Amino acid sequence: MIKTKYITLLLLTALLGFTGCSDDDDSVQPFSVSFSSSEAGISPQSPSTEIVLVFSRPSSTAGEVKLSLNPNDLTYGENNDFYTSVTPEQNVIALAFESGDENVSFTVHSGSAAALQEDKAIVFSILEDETSTFITGNQSEVSVQFAENFISKGATVEIDGGGAAQPFQVFIDLSKQTQLKVDKYSWDLGFSSDQNEFAVVLNSSAFVMARPLDVTDIDAVTANDTTGFASKMFISNYYDTEASEWVDNQNGSFDETAISTISETDSENKVYIIKRDGDDRNWKKVRILRSGSDYVLQYADIAASTHEELTITKDQAFNFIHADLDNGVTSVEPEKESWDLMYSTYSGVANYGVWLGIAFNDIVVLNRSNVSAVKIEETSEITYDNFSSEDMANQTLENENIFVIGDTWRGLEGFALVLKTDVFYLIEDSEGNHYKLKFTSLTARDERGYPEYKYELLD
Repeated sequence: MIKTKYITLLLLTALLGFTGCSDDDDSVQPFSVSFSSSEAGISPQSPSTEIVLVFSRPSSTAGEVKLSLNPNDLTYGENNDFYTSVTPEQNVIALAFESGDENVSFTVHSGSAAALQEDKAIVFSILEDETSTFITGNQSEVSVQFAENFISKGATVEIDGGGAAQPFQVFIDLSKQTQLKVDKYSWDLGFSSDQNEFAVVLNSSAFVMARPLDVTDIDAVTANDTTGFASKMFISNYYDTEASEWVDNQNGSFDETAISTISETDSENKVYIIKRDGDDRNWKKVRILRSGSDYVLQYADIAASTHEELTITKDQAFNFIHADLDNGVTSVEPEKESWDLMYSTYSGVANYGVWLGIAFNDIVVLNRSNVSAVKIEETSEITYDNFSSEDMANQTLENENIFVIGDTWRGLEGFALVLKTDVFYLIEDSEGNHYKLKFTSLTARDERGYPEYKYELLD
């Protein structure tokens, strides 16, 4: 009996010891570090580019990532061909990171003597970490191309949507292989710069809603006029079909916006109650008029007895002029010829027997200016890998619906969110380049908000 107890105690001690070692091992398991893309470009139009390295999980300690620089036959220096925001020593760049960081980055700039008419490249490679804090991931090198008219031939790219809450709108230029992040709560209304339109869109990524009142005097509207609105004006509202009328249709049509086309006749332009998501973003009331080719935005807090006015002038270089109802006109989208896709959250409508206003996550919309696309479902004959420029003639690209990609690249299996591996897209960008594009990961950093795609130039 005593012997049995002794053996049991030894086994228990061994088990506890094994478990303790396992916990220690887990705590020092290295994370992986990869470049977010395999290629970047420097051109007269884009004289600098940010190089981002992403971690597979937040770092549990401070450290640094070291990169080797192969300048090939280009010379380093501001007055030479190129320079970097972090100065290399003996062709090695050290990028420091802190505990909790999920990425590091630096910027490559064109020098004043760069001869961009000659196509050349420099290469950065991740060096082995001597401290074993991290290991090198799949994307260990990035080539920075210097060219007069750099056009990306394609790459594997991670979108930095900011994590599960997806706090950013990320504007992507395929041909220049760039992405611009903008705080999705930094604007409320977008005013079309189209010469033939007086259309106003809502910030669908921030779930902004607009509900009309049968009133034209903005100063006469009080909080009493919005009694009970909070119980109906929210996304997703599965109980009130009327809510679908207070969001823009995700297809991008100006005929299906919550705010009606702005009329030349002032008496036809009603007051709208604007409901905004986000911290410290209270509800507003607005009325929008026309003055020649300009918009006139009247806006105020709901309880205010006076209002402010803002004249908004169209700029043909942009799709929209954006306004923040707290801070006035603000810069959001790049110029319309400088981006192709936007990734973020989005609001819209869906038919579940009745039309409802709903929220979408992980959405990709097209630039409405000269960008078109078509979804292609893979078959035994057509796959992403074997699709070539010769196959493009059999495809009809769509340019009227900005939601062609939308949420079609991911779906649900039961209650689990999954990547669709049997679809890809043919895209024509604003410069007429054709790319095939396929999403390769829904959660590149084991967290939603960091999807990954690969794409390839076809012509």
